[in-house]
Amino acid sequence: MMAFKLSARVAAIEGGISLLGQMSDRLRYLRPDMASLLDYFCTGKQFEKLEYPAKCRALMESGLPFPESWRRAVLENRAGMGEDEAAILAALGDTLGCADLDTQLSAIACARELLCAKLENARETEKSRGKLYRTMGVLCGFAVVIILL
Repeated sequence: MMAFKLSARVAAIEGGISLLGQMSDRLRYLRPDMASLLDYFCTGKQFEKLEYPAKCRALMESGLPFPESWRRAVLENRAGMGEDEAAILAALGDTLGCADLDTQLSAIACARELLCAKLENARETEKSRGKLYRTMGVLCGFAVVIILL
């Protein structure tokens, strides 16, 4: 169970980094509004495991402005991310759609760098602790079998 949580955290951070890369590219070349950008992320299979784009879109449809929708969606639907990673993504809501293109791209690049550092740390943790948790699970299973015999 604990090893699964570590793997889920790594996957969630990787998904966030991938989303930010796509977001940066789409903003740079297509310059869509935030609703169109979220529609793209909600319809693609690549990001279907990430819950926060769809939740943000739903909150926007209910009348909430994008910055608040993005922040609430990210913080309430972390899907395996830690609080630090969610806070990094949530902070983007203050810039996306509210600032000029260069500022938005700069904020996305900064968030990607921070998430990449978190990803490296999460992978190291998964590698060291994941092996420990799996070994402990097997040993506990053997202990239960021995006790039942």
